[in-house]
Amino acid sequence: LDVEEQWLANVGKNIRDKAEAQLKQGMQSLSQAEVGSVLQVYYNLNELGPAVSDLQSKYISALSAHIAMSLEPAKISAVSAAGGTGPGSRQTGLAKGAQAGGAQRWQQALWQQLSSCMDALHAPVVAMWHLQRVLAKKRDPIMHVCFLDFLLEDMEGEDQSQCMLSERVWAEVVLVLTTTLNNAFSSGSGVKEALVLGYPRLAALLDATFARIARDTDVKGVPPAVHKDSLEQLHQAAAVFQKAYLGRTRQRLTDAVKGLFTVGGRGASNVVAGAAEVAKVARILKEELDSAQSDARVIDLIAGVAAQAIRLLGEKCEDLIAAGPEAHQVTMGCTVTQERNLQLCVLIQEVHSAVAGVLGGLSPGAAETLKTSVAEVDKVAYESLTPLFKAVGERFENSLTQMHKEKMEGDSNTTECSKYMEDMLRVMAYFNGEFLERLTTHPSGLAGTRAQFYVASGLTQTLAQRVLELFVRHASLMRPLSEVGKLRLAKDMAELELAVGQNLFPVEQLGAPYRSLRAFRPLLFLDTAQLLTSPLLKEMPTSVVLHHLYARAPAELVSPHKRADLSATQYSLWLDQHSEEEVWRGVKGTLDAYAQAMQVKGQPVHEVHGIMLSLGASMTN
Repeated sequence: LDVEEQWLANVGKNIRDKAEAQLKQGMQSLSQAEVGSVLQVYYNLNELGPAVSDLQSKYISALSAHIAMSLEPAKISAVSAAGGTGPGSRQTGLAKGAQAGGAQRWQQALWQQLSSCMDALHAPVVAMWHLQRVLAKKRDPIMHVCFLDFLLEDMEGEDQSQCMLSERVWAEVVLVLTTTLNNAFSSGSGVKEALVLGYPRLAALLDATFARIARDTDVKGVPPAVHKDSLEQLHQAAAVFQKAYLGRTRQRLTDAVKGLFTVGGRGASNVVAGAAEVAKVARILKEELDSAQSDARVIDLIAGVAAQAIRLLGEKCEDLIAAGPEAHQVTMGCTVTQERNLQLCVLIQEVHSAVAGVLGGLSPGAAETLKTSVAEVDKVAYESLTPLFKAVGERFENSLTQMHKEKMEGDSNTTECSKYMEDMLRVMAYFNGEFLERLTTHPSGLAGTRAQFYVASGLTQTLAQRVLELFVRHASLMRPLSEVGKLRLAKDMAELELAVGQNLFPVEQLGAPYRSLRAFRPLLFLDTAQLLTSPLLKEMPTSVVLHHLYARAPAELVSPHKRADLSATQYSLWLDQHSEEEVWRGVKGTLDAYAQAMQVKGQPVHEVHGIMLSLGASMTN
């Protein structure tokens, strides 16, 4: 009996040794037939589960040893030296590696070792996926049991996805990589420094490894070895380097943003915003984005960090913005408070332009992240200027309302503009010289164009449009209006158009308000009978034409604001808050009252009455 037991033991050992060798060979060649026959042997021996577990353990142990050895600084230095770049050395760290063969050669050796690690990581994942594929196909010829189902029965109660061989080996592979990279980071060696600075390259290497595994296990009808969450798990293995890399990027950008401000007395920040400081922000941002060109994911991460730095700029600017009475005065010259607000706006505009210069080569997601943060800071720039532009807008409107104190009838000088317009032109030139020119000057002192400074440009364009709109509105309310008065208004229009173009914004870019101004001038001299067929009506709001027609009507047809006992200024405010249809209802009320009065007197209505009714009908239609 002892002899037979020994014989059985020897036979069993022989069978197991041959099976192990054949399984190793089949896994290396990825031969389904060879692996399948060996699995049948293990199944017959009732050792299928242990054999699979033992194989997986060997793969993981070999991987762990390979990666740990590959990232040893001494090993990297030896590889660098073996390349013929200098004598071998067991020195550690980037500096010592540099002494052995030069920093650049040491870096090349490091990345060569990392590439070898990725090859070592690829092998067990694909091999165990191949084994799982064969197990899923292989059935016992007698019992017809699927080998994979047989294995899963031993793991009953565990999550099905985690029981799959490919899932289990992937989790262990990621754990090995995570542990090794964490150790490299904690060691403080040159490997840490190199991988922090070169994290984008490391991330690209992980992406390439994932893509290679996905490609090599992409077989129709067979689940791949990796899925959509696997790539993120792989990147999480290098999370410590990602965090350190982004922290370094954040610090560089934050320091650059803080460099835009000086610290004054009692810790107060003052704007410095020199050309060199703004250029530094742009340079660092471009450097960080360029360093990550090899990996779109890292670019998106850097964009997020850059967005935080840009928001920091907005927060610091917002803290410095002044909004008291001094911020919106426009009569005593640019105050210190206003000067600071203007500087803040110029600073934000410059940073905006710098960020816009790097958006071209970014992914849509990264570009959108930066655009969103810049848009948030833009609001701060608008906030810094809004009080000033609001104040000057009110000052302009105050000048225009003086139009109604001018005499627009009888004999008067038509070669000079009216007094209200003289005041308007004086304030406009003063505002341009004292304020706008400060907004269109680069920190370096060089003058820029209004188009470059989008915040100032946008607010100035809106202001210029408002000025033209208000002029036409108040001019249409002028009554009575003689031929001499029309000539005075035409002269004022010409002066206004010239002044707006010179001091505020190119008039040809002001859209509908400018077209309305240009159309109102010939409308003044157009025969009443030709009004309804004139193409000029398409160039201005119908309410403007209706208001002007009161100047051509008899006194019995009372203007809407007079009928409502409102001043021209009050009526203008009302017009800002109501629609064209509501304006027409007020006009219609005056027309109806006039028609009734004429009917009582037994007199016909003026021709203007019918024209205004026709215009009103077109508004309601």
